[in-house]
Formats: sequence, structure tokens, C-alpha cells
Amino acid sequence: MKRIILYAAVLAALWGTAAPAQTLNPLPAKVFGQSDKPRSLADLAAPAALAPNMAKPASLYGPNSVAVDTSLSPPALYIADTGNHRVLGWRDASLASMGRPADLVLGQRNFSSSAAVNISASGAFTSSLYAPSSVAVDAQGNVFVMDAGNNRILRFPKPFEQPGGEAIRADLVIGQPNLRTNLPNRSTSSAAPPTASTIRTNGANTGGIQNASIAFDPEGNLWLSDSGNHRILRYPASDVRGPSNTGASPRDIAADLVLGQPDFVTATPNAGRADPARGDRLLRNSIRFGGPLAFDSRGNLFFADDLARILVWRPPFSNGQAASRLLGIYIARTGSEPLAAVNPFTFGFRLGQSGSTVIFAGGPQGLWCEGDYLFVADTYNNRVVRYDPVASWPPEDPLQGQISPRMSAVFGQEDFSQNTPNRWQFAEPTAESLRSPVSGAFAAGRMFIVDQGNHRVLGLPYDAANHIPLPADALYGQLEFGLRSPNMLEGRELSGGALQVIAGNQIVSLGIGPAMAFHYPSNPDEPPHLYIADTGNNRVLAYWDARQFDFGKTADLLIGQVGLTRSLVNSPHNNPAKPTRTGLLLPSSVAVDPDGNLWVADTGNGRLLRFPRPFDSWASHPEADVVLGQPDFETTPDGEPRRDRLFRPVSVAVTGDGKVIAADPAHHRVLVFQGPFENGQPAAVILGQPDGESATPGSDLTRMNFPLSVAVDASERIYVADANNSRLLVFERAEFLADGSGPGLALNLAAGNRNVSPVDVKVNRSSGDIWIADGRQSRVLRYPKYEELLFASAPQWNYGFLTYGPRTLALDNNGALYVADAAHRITMHYPLHAVINGASGFPRVAPATIVLLQTDGARFTGTPAEAAGAPLPRNLSDVEVLVEGLPAPLLRVDETSLRLIVPKDAPISGLAEFLVRRPSTGEILAHAYITMSNASPAVLFSGTNPATQGQARAVNQNGSPNSASSPASVGQELTVFLTGTGPVDGLPPDGEAPGGEVPVGDVQAFVITSSGAIQAAVLAATLDPDEPGVWRVRIRVPQVGADGNYGFAVIYRSMASNRMPDGSRTSLPTIAIRR
Repeated sequence: MKRIILYAAVLAALWGTAAPAQTLNPLPAKVFGQSDKPRSLADLAAPAALAPNMAKPASLYGPNSVAVDTSLSPPALYIADTGNHRVLGWRDASLASMGRPADLVLGQRNFSSSAAVNISASGAFTSSLYAPSSVAVDAQGNVFVMDAGNNRILRFPKPFEQPGGEAIRADLVIGQPNLRTNLPNRSTSSAAPPTASTIRTNGANTGGIQNASIAFDPEGNLWLSDSGNHRILRYPASDVRGPSNTGASPRDIAADLVLGQPDFVTATPNAGRADPARGDRLLRNSIRFGGPLAFDSRGNLFFADDLARILVWRPPFSNGQAASRLLGIYIARTGSEPLAAVNPFTFGFRLGQSGSTVIFAGGPQGLWCEGDYLFVADTYNNRVVRYDPVASWPPEDPLQGQISPRMSAVFGQEDFSQNTPNRWQFAEPTAESLRSPVSGAFAAGRMFIVDQGNHRVLGLPYDAANHIPLPADALYGQLEFGLRSPNMLEGRELSGGALQVIAGNQIVSLGIGPAMAFHYPSNPDEPPHLYIADTGNNRVLAYWDARQFDFGKTADLLIGQVGLTRSLVNSPHNNPAKPTRTGLLLPSSVAVDPDGNLWVADTGNGRLLRFPRPFDSWASHPEADVVLGQPDFETTPDGEPRRDRLFRPVSVAVTGDGKVIAADPAHHRVLVFQGPFENGQPAAVILGQPDGESATPGSDLTRMNFPLSVAVDASERIYVADANNSRLLVFERAEFLADGSGPGLALNLAAGNRNVSPVDVKVNRSSGDIWIADGRQSRVLRYPKYEELLFASAPQWNYGFLTYGPRTLALDNNGALYVADAAHRITMHYPLHAVINGASGFPRVAPATIVLLQTDGARFTGTPAEAAGAPLPRNLSDVEVLVEGLPAPLLRVDETSLRLIVPKDAPISGLAEFLVRRPSTGEILAHAYITMSNASPAVLFSGTNPATQGQARAVNQNGSPNSASSPASVGQELTVFLTGTGPVDGLPPDGEAPGGEVPVGDVQAFVITSSGAIQAAVLAATLDPDEPGVWRVRIRVPQVGADGNYGFAVIYRSMASNRMPDGSRTSLPTIAIRR
């Protein structure tokens, strides 16, 4: 049975028999959507950057907390960028600026990384963060971070005083015994009780990572809302100010006070029942989850839990103490008018379910104070409200319904009766609107509000006389006030989407997009175009020249949005219930028909749209001219299966004669539309169902179960990724099909423990190879062409590699593979090549070495070309080779091989990237990572190089070439030519000859006989003065037993020129000697 071609074996295969199909490098030569390019298979499958739209120094993704460091002048600002698992720091919080990049990052090694890290793994960055939920700064400028996902608090000492150029490390941990552990309550058991030293913010039965909060009181004690343990803890100032406990002197830090529980070992939650008769919200010594903490100037403690209330404690505090006041509670008096849903007394809330009981599951998410004034992020009402000082509150009078004081001011809404996100329905944000605010801070006369739903933080001037913030004049996380996308958009990033679908009796979230399509115009002077369905951003990015597509490349044309920085739903209205000709809602697939028209699967709107030849007009906001799946451009999907309707199309393909094929997985069918097209026309053929009105999943040959992808091969066969049946269906061309037709091939992809779940399929129209994205095991797999699969006794994939949640695939006309995955990126994979020493053929490569680069999967040139001499060109026959970005001098270009000299400044260890490119177009021809060495000594042969044996290139003392007919005499001088010095002092610029004899260092030379090696005296070892990449050794010919040919080798930098260290390969250049 065929097995996968493992990457480790690929290079060797290139030098043996020809591979059965083009072998691609599993490591991408280019990446779009994230700045990190994987250099190992482990990095490819577990990327360090996972956030949508690419984390940037100026961007935010679901920020959750803000803090100001007033120990510095001007103050510094810190934001917990929770979705990117980091904290960003700005040195000057006083500047009124828009989208300013952060000056430092905590919790990640760099600004581009955005994935949570397993801190217990070997070599992990143990100061990394996992969903940091809160940040606070002590009086000395140390930054404390609630690392909620890791059940711990970290202290980062005065970050702006740390040396630059390296990741900032924590020097103190609370909640864990060291930086490598993160167990909730320090135990693998979900039933483990808490202690004064443990934290539980992420564990079983906590409902996910908790919105835990930290804050300092006026005395410098650190307080924590230990949400998973349903309690509040205080850590003494002397402990949290103390020395590091992460090094040689571990020190456990324990809380000295607990609220919400009677003691440190109890974790009983408030039942939180929504039924007012139960009275749970009135309990003052019992809390349920929650998070935000704040202190006013008098030391009063404010805390909000999940019961949509705020509890207030007045000092002094004691264990288990009951709160003295409650905020957010309103009891209507008998006969009074009912309170409006949005009002100046109660907070917005979220309800949940505990068994059959309705419970409170969320309320205000942020609290902060300006002096004695309390500000509350009333998250679910999209507003910030203010309370006057505690001393001014009216006393409680339960009989009169007076429990909580009235709010005294509101920001983010017109008045206390409004709670629309961003003030107006479907509106973009402004300098004074909010969408799910979650935190805030006040310092140095300014207020900062974390506007989580808009992925930004507002900096607001503060009216001190009236104690109210004014419209914002500073913005963090977005470029302007009207923008709201996660990690801010610039037209050079991607976001996958999610589709809610029914699976059995559950609603599950299905990841869809991004997706790609190439168009090769008939005009030979027009470059290939590339279209990308940027699903989560509700747009299609269009690139005029697909060959130039690379990281950071801004789209040349935009479809679905009015500008590169926006991601509106159904642009320009931003109304999901109002489709338009120009807007999109979760576009998940694109295809180009033979006329160059672009077809878009507009998944959220349940339709296919045709945009006529986008690059003919370069319109700023292109309009579709045809809609399929809905009767017109304004109708939304109703979910009823009909012949002329689509529900959630996720894949579109076009045949060579212009038929349009769509996969509609929610109705378990594939529809074929026949042109000429008109709006709302019925499908000509329906596959997977017996008629246009059926939508029943099935596993027989005429049924489908959640088909996620369609493709077409060069023979117009239709391929379907029948995901829930784990099979590939292949149908005859559409004109021979009718409703309910069965496939010509139904390949069980799960058979034989292969467990393949196909989420996308593409076919190489030249070779017929079939590529499948395996969603179950995060693999990309290549299968043989249809004819081979049809007759194979045990069909199996023949090549593949692991990646991170592959979603869609695309192939260019040269067979390069583009993979869009769940990391919101596209990885681009090109033919793999090998590099060997140009003399010995050893896979030992070093700087300043002549090497041979060869591939079986690319064609470099149709006309071989050879360099005329030094200085050598970097571009020969429109081919160049970049070694870690350095252009290599080229000696010769052939159809599938190149002879070149490795640049002298290339690495001397590890892996170096060798990329072959066509300079005139930017097209990548081949790509590999090659293991490097500090030298690769090898004797050049007089004939063809590389070789395994034969006459060495050598010159006798009289100047004649050494050969069997012109041997060197014993005692005379002999000059032997080699390559592979590696870096030496005095090397000329790449491709140039040194013009003189530059010493290369210590060399030992040996004549090899049948009985052993005879050392020869080395008279000189220098660079060849006239030939780049060549060095020479001049020896005194030693005494030998008889005339004849003898092997010759040198030892240079402890390497033998005639063998690999493990003896796996040998080379036998010979010299002729006469006694």
C-alpha cells in the first residue's frame, strides 16, 4: 500500500528515481495574513500567530482591561489585549493620537505572535499569557497581569526600564508554585478545594475562562476576584512588593483576607437564580463568578458579579464580611409603574441555564473610580454610568423599594433609556459611542474606556467640574473612530468566518473561509489575477498580478466594502437583513468563469453573485449583475429547499463551458446552474437529493451529508467533498446528469483508519492530482488522478503534510498549492528542490561553495544559459536564487537544475532558505530549507561535476592538466582545485574573483592508496585568484608504491572532503602519480 511521502525523505527522493508526481515543499515560501512564516513543520501545524486580521503593534482584539502607570511622567498606558493573549504598553498616555503603535508587549515574544502558549512545554516562554483579563500597576510602576487562562497573576517589573531587544519576563507569580504550572487550585481534580494560595479562573465547571480582575487598594494591597472559586482575595502589600519568587528563591504568596466565602477553603457559589422570589441577588455575603474590582479614594471596595449587581464593602474588612450596599437592584413598590428595561437603576444582564433553572450569567464587566465617583461599564447596555460618592447615597429603605441609589450620569448613550450598540442601529462607532464596554481607568486628568465590541480603547478628556468624560480625542486599536474590526484592517489581512449550522439536535459553529481563485486571462500580456474571499471581513480581495501576491500586499481592488479598512455587513448599510448588490455577508468561496466574471458564494445571504470582469472597470465599489439562489438582490434566505433557492452555499466552481456549481451543505445537496444566467433562475441539476424540494441527509450513492466543497477537473467531472460521509464523490460532466444522479466514484476516505474528513477538494487540471483538505486531522493530502483511483484496489493518498485547520485550497497553473487555514492565513507551497555540493554531490552546503540545485517539479528555463565569467550574474535567463534573501551568483541555468555559489554571508548552521524566483514577474519556481555547515570541502572533478569518482581537476608543476597520460612526479608540486571553503577572511564580494591568493587556513592533504592514506605536505592553500567559489591546495607529491591513479582528499575544518561524517556518502577524485 502506498504511504505518505514524508518530508524528511523528499530531498533524497529528488536524487533517486523520479517521483510519481510533483513534490511540493510542505513549508511555505510565502504567507499572507500573518507575519510569521513557518520554518519547521511544527511551526506550520502550531503557529504562534492565530488572531484574525493579524496582530499588529497598534491593533487590539477583544481588549478587556486598561491601567495607567502614574509613577512615570508622562504616565504610561497598559491595555490587556485579551484576544491576542498579550498586554501592550504605550510610554505616553497623554498623547491625543489615533492608532498609535504600542511601544512594548508583555506576554508574547514579539508583536506578531498572538497564540496562547503551553507554558509547561519544554522550551516554552513561561512568561507568556493566556487570555489576560486584567492589568494593574502598583505605585512603583510594576505591572501585574491577571493571566486568567493560566490560573495565575504575573508581575512584570517596571517594563519601560527593561532592556530592549528581548522578551520581558515576569519576576513574580501568584497562584502557582512556579512559572511552569497552571493548574486550577493547583490540582488536576476539578473537586479540589481552594486554599489561600490557589486561584481558579480556568478549569472544568467554570464555564470557560473567567473575567477575573485585579486592583490595588490605597494601601498597596493587591485584590483579586478569584471568579472560579466565587470569592475575592487580598494579598498583603509587603508580599506583592517583595523580591522575585521565580528564580532560585521560591516564595509562596498567600491571601490574608477573603470575601464572598466564610473561609479560604470554601468555594460555594451564590445560586444566582433569576426568580426574584428566591432572593439570591439580595445576599450580601455570597457571590457568583463575576470579575471587576475597584476602590475609591476612601478605600471602599466595589465588586460586580454575574448577578448583574455591584456589592460595596466599607473598610475595615474581615473574612466573610457581608457587603454594606448593593447597586443595580430595584424593587417596584405596589401600584407603581413598572421600570423600563433600560433605566437609571439596573444593569444590563445575560441569562443562562443551570439544569432547568434560569440563572444570571453576566452583568457589568468593568468598574473604576475617579476620586470618590464610581464608573461602571454597563456592558450589556452598551454604556458607562456614574454613581455619586458613597457618602451621598440615600439610605436603604426596602419597604419603599429603595435598595440601590440612582445612577447620576451616562456616557455612550443619549440618555438612561437607550442601549443600542454604537447608539444607533447598524451604525459605525463614533468618539462617544460604545459597544460592550468592559473596563476603564482614570489618571492624570484623562479617562480611558475599553470598548471591547469595537476592539478599541478610547482616550477621553475629562470634565473635572462635572465629573464626566467628554468625547474621545485619542484612540487605541483603530485608525479612526468609525472603524471596529478586530486587529484593525488595512487591506492586507484575513479573517475566517463562522457559520451556525444544525448538526443532529445541536447548533454548531462551522469555520468557513478564506478561499481563493485564480484567473488566467486569454490576453498573454495580462498577468494572472487572484481573488480571495475574506469571509470574516465580508469582502473579496482582488490582486491584479497573482505572482506578486505576498505578505503585506494590499489588495488592488476591493469587492463588498467601500474601503480597505471596513468590514461592514451588506455594505454600505451594515444591516444583515438587508442584502445589496454591492455588499456581502460571510463570502466563503470564489470562482472565475471562462469570460473572466467573478462568482462569489455569499454564504450569509444564501446566494451566488456574479461580478462582471472586475479588472475591466476597476470600480471602487463593484456591483453584481446576476444573483442565483434568491429571486433578487434584496431577498434574504428563508431556509426552505427549492430549486431556485440556496440556503448556505459555501463552495462555488465553474466548468469550462460556464456552468456554475454550488455546494449547499445545510440542504445536503449540490446545485448546477446552466447559462445564460438570469436572476433567480432554477438549478438545471440537483445532486444529493432526488428533487428540488428535498433536503434529507443520507449515505447512499444518491444522497449527501453536508457537502462542503465542489471542484471540476479538466474533463469537466464534478468532485464533491461529502464531509459528514467522509467520502469523495466524483460525477460525470453535468450535461449527462439529472436530479439524484449517482457518482462514478465514491471514495471512502475514512476506510483503513485513515479518518479523513474532507472540507475542501481541488483538482490539478494539468496532472489530474486531487488535493483534499482534511478537517479532522488538520492535513492536506494529495491523491492520484481519477483514473488511478477508479481502478486501485486500495486507493490511498500519496503525499501530505500537517497544517493548522485547513479550510480551502487553490492551485495555480504551475501546480503551486495555496492553503487557507484556521489561523486566518494563506500558506503558499512550491516545488521542492534539493541542494548538494557541486563537486562531491554531498548534501553538505556552506557559504562560498559551488552547489547544484535541482528539482523534479519545476522548469527553470527552456534555453540553458551559462555565465561568461566573473563577475557572475545574479540574474541568468530570468532566474535568480535567494539564500536567506541574499542573491546568489549563478554559474549555469538548465531546465531543471541550477549551478550557483552560496553567498558568503549565508548562515553556517541551522537551516537556510533557498528560493528560486523569476525576477521579471516575481513568480516563485522552487523552494526549500537546506541544512548549512561552516564548510563543505570537496575536490572538483576535471569533467562533469558533481560526480562520485573520476579524475580530479589538478595541474602539474609544469602547468599541464594532471591525467593518466600526464601524471605528476613524486617530489614535484601539484595544485588541486576544490570548492567549499565556507567563510574566510578576505573573501571578495559574491560572484567576484579575489584577484590574488587569499589564504584559507589550515588544511591537511592525503593521497589514498589501497593500503591507507599517505599525508602530503601542503605548500599553500588559497582562494583561486581568478575563479569565484574555487580554492586550491598546492602539495608536494609524496612517495607511492607504483605508478597509477590514487585517491585524493583533504581535511579542512575537521571535515574530510571524500566522505560524509557518518560514511553514508563517499567521493573518490583521483590524481595520477609517476614514481
